[in-house]
Order: sequence, then structure tokens, then C-alpha cells
Amino acid sequence: MSAPEELAGYRILRPLGQGGQATVYLAEAQGVGKQVALKVFPASERERYARELETYRALEAERRERPLPELVEGLAAGELADGGGFVALRYEAGGTLAERVAADGPLPLEAALAALGAVLRGLEALHALGRYHRDVKPHNVLLGADGQARLGDFGFAGVLDATVSSGGTPAFAAPEQWALGDAVPRDGAAIDVYGAGATLYFLLTGSSPLPGAPDVFLMERRGVPRWLQATLLRALDPRPGGRYPDVVRFRQALAPPAPATGGGRLLLLAALGLALLVGVAVTFREGAGAATARQGDSLAAETSAPPRSEDEPPPVERDPGPAEPAPSEFTRPTLTLRPDADGATVAWSDGRTLTRVDAGLTRLGALASGHAFVAHVDLQGNATLRAFDPQGGDARTALPAAPALLEVDAAGARAALALSDGSLWRLAPDAPPARLGAFPYAVRALRWEPDALIAEGDERQPTLLAAGAEPPPGSRVVEGSLGRYAFPREPQVATRRFAW
Repeated sequence: MSAPEELAGYRILRPLGQGGQATVYLAEAQGVGKQVALKVFPASERERYARELETYRALEAERRERPLPELVEGLAAGELADGGGFVALRYEAGGTLAERVAADGPLPLEAALAALGAVLRGLEALHALGRYHRDVKPHNVLLGADGQARLGDFGFAGVLDATVSSGGTPAFAAPEQWALGDAVPRDGAAIDVYGAGATLYFLLTGSSPLPGAPDVFLMERRGVPRWLQATLLRALDPRPGGRYPDVVRFRQALAPPAPATGGGRLLLLAALGLALLVGVAVTFREGAGAATARQGDSLAAETSAPPRSEDEPPPVERDPGPAEPAPSEFTRPTLTLRPDADGATVAWSDGRTLTRVDAGLTRLGALASGHAFVAHVDLQGNATLRAFDPQGGDARTALPAAPALLEVDAAGARAALALSDGSLWRLAPDAPPARLGAFPYAVRALRWEPDALIAEGDERQPTLLAAGAEPPPGSRVVEGSLGRYAFPREPQVATRRFAW
């Protein structure tokens, strides 16, 4: 997925995801410095864009009256020149629940219930406005830096029932969303109860439920309490009328029950036994081949190891080659990029190697003293600078924005780093990065003079527009809760000299 450099007055930092209807980027609002998730709809998805924008406007109007911490916040929206549109959303740095489970496996019971509780409270607020989500799934639940789970993606919210489908994702959609015929009831509340139940099932087991036949045996192996299994079976009932009547009742049912008496335990066991019989009957109806596929899926979900974490910056690995020279014999390291299975290997002239996986943006540089700098951005958007000394030690510094350029002079005596926020930083082996200055937009090029760093950058800045004012020629207008402003389309290049 290739990302544009700038779009609708926002500087694009990196892609976050792409679906069938829109592409989401991590972006920075010009003149404001605020990072946002920019959801961009092509012209072919104007209807989906209009529905999502309408829902966010309704939510933001409600947010002025009371907080809605469980729903993603909309910040701005606007039209694009190609006929598409965009919505700028609050950026949630923790990724999605689907990504969390893919990285760490099924969630502990308390964490899963806390996340689903937030989803249900968000749905309760949405339903109170007469709107229904219709696409509740782990991929649409975002985790903020504060740990709060927030429901987003309202492209199907408020959609009228259709003959074939009223939206949703097959693995998490209620069976009636994909049934044929106008006579099939498609109640929004029942659809959202099913989606929330399927999301909780995924958080606890790592798998999505089969429509009409959730795997009770998988829940048992994952240690899901029996009372919660019964709750999930009701939320996932293939019949809309068999589910909880609304999300409030479902949320209330997620509270652990008081210790059961003997009679209560018998009733619970009888309910589970009936659910097992229903699941087995559906399995036999679907045929032995489908049953074998389900068994393979369950075993794969249970035995597959989570992918290797890419959060950590690249490690330094010792090469079992000749002994390293003494520090006094170090010459300037030679950095050579060589492709390998993990992404790229950087070979140093002193016999060591620096290996990285293809996990975001990495910039490399080295000084004649033997120090090397690696500016790195992980998949969560965290930017760091690591400085490696000749003895193999390293120091890591958090960066306020993603690295854009890392430049070392020809003699290997000086290094400078430009970040995506337009700022410039001085790098030294024995001191933390020091800020030299900044451009309002982006740094385009760096070069060295004997006693100075010459930086070429973009001086574009947004201009706030008064009500009814026309934008200057050659600019685009962005409207939203941040205000109405014009942003020049063409770069405004300027050169600055920074004394060293």
C-alpha cells in the first residue's frame, strides 16, 4: 500500500490499514501538530463515506452533552478533489483487539470481559441515538494508549435492511445478515448482540464462531467458565429472538453469578447439555468434511505460536568471526544493506552485524569514531534512536515523531536527524539528541558545509479562514471541529543554515 506524502491538509506518516471501502493512514494535522487516523474513501464509496460522516456528526453532537469514552472520536471531515472524502479520527495507539489477539493469543478472562463491556456500553450509546452498528468485530475495536477499548468504523451504522445483506463481516455477522429474502427479520439490536458475542468468543478462544454452531469444546479447552459459555451460546443463537433482547441485558449477563446451589448447578448443566446436542446436530447436518475442517481450524488456533514481536528496535548480534580490534584501531564502520529472509542485514566493517526485521521505517548512519545511529519506527508508531558505541553498548532515546532523514557528513564527524514533524536534531556519540530547529512542514534535503548544516524544507502553513471567506488560489479547504482553513497545494521551499 503506497501512501501519499500529503492529503487534505494532513501530512501522511504511514498506512495503518486498508479495507474494501477505505484506507486509513496515520497523519498529522498541519499547523496543529495533532496525530490523527485519517480514513480516506475513494469516489466509488461516496455512499459509505456519507453514512459514516452522518454517524460521527450525530455522535459528536451527543458528545457535547456527555462523554462517550467507548466510541472513537471524530475530529474533522472533508471532500477530496477526486470525488472521495475523508474523516479524521482520534488516533488510538494500541491497535485493534484483533491485532492484540494475533500477537498475544486469547485474552485473560478479566481483560476480555473489560474490553467487551466497553464495546457494549458504546453500543448502548449508539442505540440510544436510534443507530445500530451492524459490523461489530475485533478489528473495529481500537485500544487507546490509556488502555480504553473504543468501538469505531460506523460505515454500516443506520443502513436500511437489504434483500441479501445489511452489512457486516461474515465471520462475525449474524446469520440473518446474509440470508436471502425480504421476509427475513434483520433487527439492528439483535445483530449487534450477535456481533458483540462473536467478538467475545474470539477474545477468549482466538477463533471466530461458526454460525449456529459455536465450538463448546474449544471454549472448554480454553478454560471459559461454564456460566460464561451459556451466556455466549445465548448471544450467538442463530435465531434473532433467541438472543438477549438488547445490549444492556447482554452486558448485565456478563456479571459472574453468585455461587450456585445444587439445583442451580443442575439447571446450568442441563442447559449446556442441550446446547451441546444442538451443536452436534448442526455439525452432522453440515457433513463430515466440514467437521474435519473445523477440527483442523481449532487445532491450528490452539497450537500456532503468536508471531514474533516487532516492537523492539533491531538488536546487535555478534558475528562469530575474527576477534574485534581494540577501540583505538576502529575505523569508520561501513554500512552495507544486504537483503535476507527477515528484511535487511546491515554489515559493519568491524565484523559485527546489525539485523532488523521489516517492521516499519529504519534509517542508518555512522560516525568515524565507530558510533552508529539507527532511527527506527515500530509497527505501533513508536519512534526511537539507538546509538551503538565501539564496545557494543547502546543507548536508546524516544523520539517525538518518526524519522525522515539521517545524514552523516563525508568525514564521518557529524550526524543530523530530521523528523517527520519538520524538526532537526544534532546527534553526538556522547550526548543525547539536541534540537536545532524546525520547518513548519517537512525537511526535504540535508547537506553539510565546513561549519554548518544546510537544510531545505517546506514552509507551507495553513491559513484560518473567516466565515464565508474564499480560500486563496491554489489551496484546498479542510473543514472540521478544528476550524476551517486553507492549505497550499504546492510546496513552499526554503533553505536554512544551522551553525554547528
